[in-house]
Formats: sequence, C-alpha cells, structure tokens
Amino acid sequence: MPQGSEASETAVTGAGAPAVCPFPLPRQYPLDPPPEFARLREQAPAVPVRMWDGGRAWLITRHAEARAVLSDTRFSSDVTRPGFPTYYEGQRVVIAEAPSFIRADPPEHSRLRRMLTPEFMLRRVEAMRPAVHETVARLIADIKQGPDPVDLVRALALPLPSITVGRMLGIPEDEYEIFQKLTAVNLSRDSTPEETEAATGDLLAWLDALISAKERHPGDDLLGRLVAEQVAPGLLSHDDLVAMARLLIVAGHETTANMLGLTLLSYLRHPEHFAGIADDPQLLDGVVEELLRYHSIIQIGLARVAIEDVEVGGVLIRSGEGVVVSLLAANRDPRTYENPDEFVVARPGAPRHVAFGFGVHQCIGQALARLEMRELLLGVVRDLPRMSLLHPVEEIPFRGEMTVHGVHELWARR
Repeated sequence: MPQGSEASETAVTGAGAPAVCPFPLPRQYPLDPPPEFARLREQAPAVPVRMWDGGRAWLITRHAEARAVLSDTRFSSDVTRPGFPTYYEGQRVVIAEAPSFIRADPPEHSRLRRMLTPEFMLRRVEAMRPAVHETVARLIADIKQGPDPVDLVRALALPLPSITVGRMLGIPEDEYEIFQKLTAVNLSRDSTPEETEAATGDLLAWLDALISAKERHPGDDLLGRLVAEQVAPGLLSHDDLVAMARLLIVAGHETTANMLGLTLLSYLRHPEHFAGIADDPQLLDGVVEELLRYHSIIQIGLARVAIEDVEVGGVLIRSGEGVVVSLLAANRDPRTYENPDEFVVARPGAPRHVAFGFGVHQCIGQALARLEMRELLLGVVRDLPRMSLLHPVEEIPFRGEMTVHGVHELWARR
C-alpha cells in the first residue's frame, strides 16, 4: 500500500472499515498464535494493519483466503514495487543488499527457479536419505556419550540441517559456523540496521569467495553444478548465483533448524503422540504434517502487493496496497481444521496446510525438510526414548524476536 498516501488511508479507514491494529502481533503463549488473530479472523477475511514504519497493509488470517492470495498472480512478490510491506527496518537492508528470486515474479522467478528444480526433485532428495540418516545417528551417538543434560538445539537441531545443506552446496565443514552466525543476525528483528547490514555484507562476501573458488574448480555439488551448467554458459551471473546461494542457506538451514527444535520440543512434551512410529515409520507422514501445521514457523507471514484491484473474500484490495498472509493464522483456522489449536496426529481428510506457502513461490526445499524431520524423529524415538525436558515451557527461551519461530535452547536429560 502506498505509504502515507491519502488514497491508501481512505481505503483502510473509511466508513465501515475496522480499526487498524499494529503489526506484527505479540504471542501470549509461545506455542500458540497471537490471540488477536482469532478476533481478526472473525472480523473479516482481510483486515487493515499498521506496519512498523506507519505504513498500512491488509492482513490475511483465513486458510481459504491465504491460498487464494498466494496463488493469484495479481499479487506480486516484487519488493521493488511501491506499497510492498516490510516487517522491520533491517529487512529493507537485506532486500537492498541481497535481492532474491523469491522476491521476483514470473517469468524471471520461473526462469531462476527452474535452474534449481532438478536439485530438489523427490528422487534426488531421497538419494540423500542415507547421508541424513548417518548424520542423525552420529549426532545421537555424541549426545549419548556427552554431558547430561544436553542442549538439543546445539547438539542436534542446528547441526543436522547445517551439515545437510553444507554438503549439498559444497561448503567446507569448518565454515558452517560462519553462515549459522550471520543468518541469525539477518533474521532477528532485534538486530539494528547497522548490524544487519554488516552481517549481510559479510555473508555475501563469504559466498562470493566460495563461488569464485568453485568457478575455478567446480565440484560435484549443487553450487558446482550451477557454475558449470548455468554460470559458464552465461545463463546465470556470478552475482545472481551468490544471491541464490544465500537464499538456499537461509531456507535450507535456518528454517529447518528451528522446525527441528520445535519438533523435539513436541516430542519431549507429548511422547504419546509419537508412539508407534519406531515400529511403523509410515505413521511418520501424519506426525510430520501435523507438526508443520501446528508450529508454522514463519512467524510474521508472506508479503505481497496488489498490482490491480482484487476482491479477497468480498474485501476490495486496491492496486498498490500491501498484503501480509499469516501462514500461522491460516493453519489454525477453525473453518478448515477442527480444534485447530490442538495437536492431532491424524487429521483425516484435512486440507493441505500452508506451512511451506502456496502457489508458484511454494518452498522448493520442502521434500528435504520433511526428510530431515522424519530421520530426526526416528532417531530420537529409537535411540533416546527416555529423554525428558529439563525446564517447563515457561522457562524455555523462544525466538519471539526472530522472523522464524523456534527455541534458542532446549535442554533435556537423556
């Protein structure tokens, strides 16, 4: 929505329009969405909210409308368009310094995404299962031989996706800590613009050097193949590959690590939900999908801007107005899910959740994320069956200040 424009002010605060509330909204309980979502969901399919900089956007909290917006090409992902909403000041720094193809529209988005599609096909991801399984087994063996209690974030949830994405991209193992630290700064709403700018610059400089080395000596890894098949023939620029690599690291490491942390928390709080999966791994499908729906780790939502007038559930969103689709709220919509705030292992006939988004921008790495969740759950259920939480939920440090939800630490007894 054009920020500060008279037209946008009229559009969201005119006669009959609901009151504008500040956004993002705070959680009251770390495992539930902000309670205000329930009121806003009943109020209207799209409600006006005030962003951090005083700009306005429409908030989508219902499941059906979330899918409709995310699959409608009249809503753009292009951050350079006027009215595109941002969540905090540091995000503007990241957008300016590290543009990404997920912030583009077709046909450019489609062209770049197709370069990655073969790497994330189900068959190629399935070929990674033995390596992921071995990593889980090794990390659990270290836990069993190490100190007790143990921080499961540092010992298991963080290293598993770091090792997986590091191997996939061809990153030296002794450099994993670099991207772990820098991406954490990038995704924190508490980081100052100066801290975000410095971390973004450092991450891009490190990736620039990594890809330059691969241009000299391409290896048999994702980045090496992109260098040989896309950069060398002139189909992709060096800088575009740097930006693509940054996206793959953030999406393949930071989001998965936090989902794994919350997965472990759910297991420790309610082991009865996971009974039987060690003997019947097919039960994992329902458990994994419900974990994804229930936690919905994208804490704020997916931003879009209308490029023409669009009606969403009877609400008119005008061209140039911003939209934020809350995946968290949509996945707890009682119109779609019975008892949505309960963790129900098997939801027969339930529509697909939107934890990975929806439409052409749906997460390309979702098959890999599911694989890592399955292997982690099988490992802990089989080899760490007596684990218990060291602290009550109220004392666990959750990532309320981050754009990706999770836990900073998760201490458990073996």
